[in-house]
Amino acid sequence: MNRCVLAISFALCLAMSATLLLADEEPATEGAPQPDTEAVVDAVAEIDQERLQRCRELIEQLGHPEYARREEAEDALAEMGIDILPELKKAEKHHDLEIQIRASRLTYEVWQRDLDRQLTAFLNFPKETNDISLSGWDRFKSSMGDSKSSRQLFASMQLKERELFLKSSGSDAGFRDAVVDRVTRVQTELRTRRPAKVSYETTAALLFLAADERIDLSDQMMAIVGSLIRYDDFRSKMASGNQAPQMKKLLGYWLSVPDKQGKYYRISIATQQKSGAAIQPALELIEQGGNPSQISYACAYVGMHGGKQHLPRLRRLFDQKNVIYTSRKGDKVVATTQIRDVALMSSILLTKQNMKNYGFHGTVPRTTSLYLARRNGFESEAQRNVAFKKWDAWLEKNDEK
Repeated sequence: MNRCVLAISFALCLAMSATLLLADEEPATEGAPQPDTEAVVDAVAEIDQERLQRCRELIEQLGHPEYARREEAEDALAEMGIDILPELKKAEKHHDLEIQIRASRLTYEVWQRDLDRQLTAFLNFPKETNDISLSGWDRFKSSMGDSKSSRQLFASMQLKERELFLKSSGSDAGFRDAVVDRVTRVQTELRTRRPAKVSYETTAALLFLAADERIDLSDQMMAIVGSLIRYDDFRSKMASGNQAPQMKKLLGYWLSVPDKQGKYYRISIATQQKSGAAIQPALELIEQGGNPSQISYACAYVGMHGGKQHLPRLRRLFDQKNVIYTSRKGDKVVATTQIRDVALMSSILLTKQNMKNYGFHGTVPRTTSLYLARRNGFESEAQRNVAFKKWDAWLEKNDEK
């Protein structure tokens, strides 16, 4: 059967890659995994009676004794458009096995063709485009803006992970399961493929979809998603080229999204990237409590990237005496660092004061190495008390709320 592949073109290079991508796809066969198109079926416009009758006749012709007639019917149905999807879904349960198989194949092909049509129109870059309903575009646009480069990035993500975006239009549970499954498969591929590589389109799609407020991924899943940015394809795109600003913005969006797991890991990545995007996750980690080392790390991050408006959140930790670091000379303890020490140090940094005036003689934490904050402790409880009294005096004098 003659398979027509629609080329998508926003630049010659992307057009060639998109065409190759679509041309290489295998046609659906009996037993092949099919995307869940129920969300698309529910959204399509109702078909008119004349087209409905023609569609049903062609579906029955899919089971014709003559091969040429079956092929003719399949070609004609493929050209009819997205509104025949409900009828094709019904035909997947037809009593004739031949019709079942061909209807299943057509369901996927009709959906692919409609997506390609929408992407072609989408990349023409009108500010308003009718008859386009790309899954995830409204959220992507609200966080990334509506520019030519943002549309190019979004279209490349859709092309690479089209079935995953389709799942995002369905139920929250089905969407979450699809993301977890895709992340797991990517991780498996990275473990078995040499050299290990993952496309920037897949990484970008997973960063974006993992940040969706409708799903809650585990710490482990969020950590795996974040780890994908270290592979060459994404790194090179983020380092240079016309899409570099969009890639950095997308990473910042994933780092900053509130009420998500993976807070500590996102703070760590933000630190490596010298980014202040993870302030909200850091504040949430401080608020929720838990691992003392992670809380101190979040405190140091807020001290480096936050503002005076975050002082009240840090002051809540001034009674936290958990020891997170012990400095020794031989068997002798020479200094200890408590969570409250790091909270005080971060408050001093936010108010542009000199740490040494408070008795801190360790290294000032750098934007790329917050662990240095752990070494800013005190030799005795008396020294610690003096530092906190000095802070109280400064606070009263400067009326910082």
